[in-house]
Amino acid sequence: MFDKLDDILIHYEELMQELGNPSVTEDQNRFRRLMKEQADLAPLVETYTEYKKAKMAVEDSLTILDEENDEEMREMAKEELSDAKKQIEALERAVESTELLMKHSSTTYLEVLTAQQSLLSAQLSQIADRFDEIQGVVNLYQALGGGRDMAEEAK
Repeated sequence: MFDKLDDILIHYEELMQELGNPSVTEDQNRFRRLMKEQADLAPLVETYTEYKKAKMAVEDSLTILDEENDEEMREMAKEELSDAKKQIEALERAVESTELLMKHSSTTYLEVLTAQQSLLSAQLSQIADRFDEIQGVVNLYQALGGGRDMAEEAK
């Protein structure tokens, strides 16, 4: 499946180069055909690109786990690895679904963008929740007397 997706990615890049050529607009039928093909492939290419980024994050986390001796860094890498693996699984499903939808032309590009917007909103909400959680731990730590008071050290 991923070899085919790599081929699609290469074809998409060639298609974008062709659309960037000013002479393409002279033949309106060809231009419309290329634009439709670009619109059909765009969601699949975007999802596959995100998949490749998540796959790289997994590899980076595994490298950190192999090379790092500091336990805190190892724990952070384990957490990042777990998150990246979950993201990869979700993106694999999204790639398959997008590929099927595009193959059967049962969805429009606008519907795909709406779904991506919903996903982004959910991810941003998750990040905000995680930030609030970490900020709560920091505030608790400071309330219990942890940390340094920089104003007293300046005196």
